Amino acid sequence: MKSKFLLSTLIFICLFLTIFFNNCKAENENYNIFIKDTSTDFVKSIDIGGTTYEYYDIRITLHNSGDVISDNITVKLQDELDNYTQNKKVNPGEDETFTFTNHPLPGEDQHTLYVSYYATDLDKRGGHNTGSTTITTDYSDNENNDSIPGFGIITLLWVILLLFITKKVWKK
Repeated sequence: MKSKFLLSTLIFICLFLTIFFNNCKAENENYNIFIKDTSTDFVKSIDIGGTTYEYYDIRITLHNSGDVISDNITVKLQDELDNYTQNKKVNPGEDETFTFTNHPLPGEDQHTLYVSYYATDLDKRGGHNTGSTTITTDYSDNENNDSIPGFGIITLLWVILLLFITKKVWKK
């Protein structure tokens, strides 16, 4: 009788501890989303009806530093023309890149793009899955550079050689 009581008590304690530790682990699992990187690459410039439009590939990389997959995250890109959104989930410990390909921007000016991200489900928004930043593009970054790559090094070597030769000639 005593052994049945000890055995059932031991089973009850094991079940209790198993349930308790599993619940504690579930409470500690979460995700934490943040912007890891942003980049813009100029693609082309087109004149349409007297207005120049610059086209960019814009990338926003989010990182999930948590240990569970995120809820659906919306990235919103706002510029002078409109708002653009994309939705994805971010795996734990991984990056997810949101790419806006051939994104048009009016004019050959500096452009400020507002980027925000948040949980798509309004009830799940919080400090661990919302944030924002700005990206600035500049047309001057896209101008053609007609210089010859490496020409500066070649010129520097010629100047050093010329100085060396002139120094020898002056010593004689």
